[in-house]
Amino acid sequence: MSNVLIFNDISGLGNCSMTANVSIFTKLNNYCMPVVTSYYSCNTAFGSYTVVPNNVISVCAQDILSSCKPHAMYSGYCHSKEILAEVTQVAKQLKGDATIFVDPILGDNGKLYGSFDSDYLQQMKELVQLADVITPNLTEACLLSGVDYKELISHKEQPAFLGYCGKVFADICSKVGCSNVVITGIECGALIGNVIVEGNNIRYVTNQYHHKFVTGTGDAFSSVVCGKMLQGASLLDAVQVATAFVERAICASNKEGRFGTELGAVLDTL
Repeated sequence: MSNVLIFNDISGLGNCSMTANVSIFTKLNNYCMPVVTSYYSCNTAFGSYTVVPNNVISVCAQDILSSCKPHAMYSGYCHSKEILAEVTQVAKQLKGDATIFVDPILGDNGKLYGSFDSDYLQQMKELVQLADVITPNLTEACLLSGVDYKELISHKEQPAFLGYCGKVFADICSKVGCSNVVITGIECGALIGNVIVEGNNIRYVTNQYHHKFVTGTGDAFSSVVCGKMLQGASLLDAVQVATAFVERAICASNKEGRFGTELGAVLDTL
């Protein structure tokens, strides 16, 4: 059993973020040590919500670390530059003694989320440099590595778009400063693809694309990748398990997408 220090937000409605993290890590036989970065009454897909940021991240983390050493640290949504900076300091403290996993939540569709700015992006780049594995989506990979998203996406209709992305991001590890990158959720016609970059080695994993919006799939994906690697799986094997799991979760989710993935229906398949 591995101890996992988890930084992420939690939502009262949405079945995503920390809810997904703890469910999946626990199922994969990890001991969870959650530090909530902010509380959302509902996830942002609901449009109307209340946010309560945790302004004592470092205090919470040090209380935990004084009694239990983590084998891994997982970072998700951090709400503000100040909170992200505190998470980065904890990562610096743990670097070399724990595996650092970062889901660098920044934006989508070529843009930063409205609550983030260039300062937040720079702080995320600092955290990413400490990571062993990061799982950005296509927008986040572009933001972190300086790739022109509009130019990249102009090739989207090409039959070999996934392979084209692999070529564009072949040097992403050296650009962002971490060892392993999984670029997620690349739409390729009837398939949804992932580009795995381990140093100079590039591989691809695809699954059927269901064209169905469900919140929390990214949290589920990155949690499974992290959890399976802590069990000794290779990055490729972990991504294959994660993509198949997320596909099952999407298919099992019968509620409106903003209510999130119905993880309970598929957790036993991990």
